[in-house]
Amino acid sequence: MSLRDFEASLIALSKDYDARLQRRGETAIAVPWRSEDDFEACFASLRSTMIADELRVALLDFGCGTGDLYRLALRAKNPAIDYVGVDAGERALGFARAKFPGGAFRRLDPSEREWGQLEADYCVVASLFTSK
Repeated sequence: MSLRDFEASLIALSKDYDARLQRRGETAIAVPWRSEDDFEACFASLRSTMIADELRVALLDFGCGTGDLYRLALRAKNPAIDYVGVDAGERALGFARAKFPGGAFRRLDPSEREWGQLEADYCVVASLFTSK
């Protein structure tokens, strides 16, 4: 897959997710997980993997959607997480910003290639590939 094809796929996924959020509201199935339980299990696993020590970590949530990984990061035992959520979908980011006014959420346009300049200790791309 070429870089241009990858960028086009990210844009198409973003539009699909925004349409699902508009139709179904903010639910795990809207973004689309098979169930709320699958969604929670995935994020619980991520949290236990990356937040196992006491070090300050920079966490990039690529395709952050409505910001649910940020919610789990806030609940983690290790409070030293510098979280940045990025997404191409404006509707999803609207949900994230409304839920977490203090969170760092950025809109990223894949065609502008600014995503290649992001840096973090961990980059999570969890929900981005749950759509076919």
